[in-house]
Amino acid sequence: MPKLTADQKRQIQHLPPEVKDKIILKWAGRDRLFFEFLYITYMNPDFGAEDLLEIYKEELRGLQSKVFPGRSEAMRRMRLLRTSLKLITQFRKTVKQPHLEVELYLYVLDFHFEKAEHYLGTGYYVYDNNIAKTVGKVIHMIQDKLHEDYLLEYKEKVNNYLTSLRRFSTFNTKVRELPISLD
Repeated sequence: MPKLTADQKRQIQHLPPEVKDKIILKWAGRDRLFFEFLYITYMNPDFGAEDLLEIYKEELRGLQSKVFPGRSEAMRRMRLLRTSLKLITQFRKTVKQPHLEVELYLYVLDFHFEKAEHYLGTGYYVYDNNIAKTVGKVIHMIQDKLHEDYLLEYKEKVNNYLTSLRRFSTFNTKVRELPISLD
C-alpha cells in the first residue's frame, strides 16, 4: 500500500463528491474486504459484525457440503479445514473482534469433531496436527484476548475437543503439547 504524501491527500480531499461516490461504488463492488469495511463501519455499525458472522457461517456451511479432492476422507477434511481457516482469516482482517472469530473457529471445529473417531488418528498426521494447532489457537485466544466470562462459556466445549484429541490421536506430539484441560 503506497504512503500518501500531503499533496496527494489534499488532491483526494478536493475531488468532487460525485467522483468520490463513483470510486467508492467501483471498489465496493470489486473488493470484498472493502465492502465489508464499509458495511461494518458506515452502513450498519451496530450489528454489521454479527451480520457478517452469519454470512461467513453460511459460507462455511457451503464449504462443508462441498467435496474436496483427496485419496482419503482425512485428506479431504484437511483441505476443508485449510479453506475454512483462510475464510476465518479474511473475517478477522475485516471485523477485528476476537469473540466473533472464536465463534467461527468453534463452528469449524464442531464440524470436524462430530465424527472425530473416524478421522483422527488414522495415520494422516497432517490432519491431526492442524486440528491440534487450531484447538491450540482457540485456547490461546480464549485465555489471552477474551474476557474471563468467555472462558466459562467455552470451557466445556474446548475440554471436549481436548479429550477427543487425546483419545483418538494419542501418539501425536502436537496433541501432547496441548493442555489436558482448559482451566
